[in-house]
Amino acid sequence: MTMRRAERKSSDDDNAINNPRSRKPEPIPPRDLQLLLGTIRAQRDQWQQKAKDNEEAVTQAQQEIEAYQNENNELKERAAKSYQTRTYALTEKSK
Repeated sequence: MTMRRAERKSSDDDNAINNPRSRKPEPIPPRDLQLLLGTIRAQRDQWQQKAKDNEEAVTQAQQEIEAYQNENNELKERAAKSYQTRTYALTEKSK
């Protein structure tokens, strides 16, 4: 599609039509790529550390839950034995 001279805003329009590849952005300079890579690696390391910390926190929480569950079970058993002992004692008294 050709533009009429009146439709052209500048001579750059001719260049854009004749050289469509000129619209592509310039490649990122190697130094900038190295800096970006360094930043991304640092972020990766931070996220890996956070993941490791979270895994340790989950493991610790699971251990605490297990300990509380064990303690809860022991208390239930003691309460049940105490209840059985009391009811036995009451039934013996009433005889």
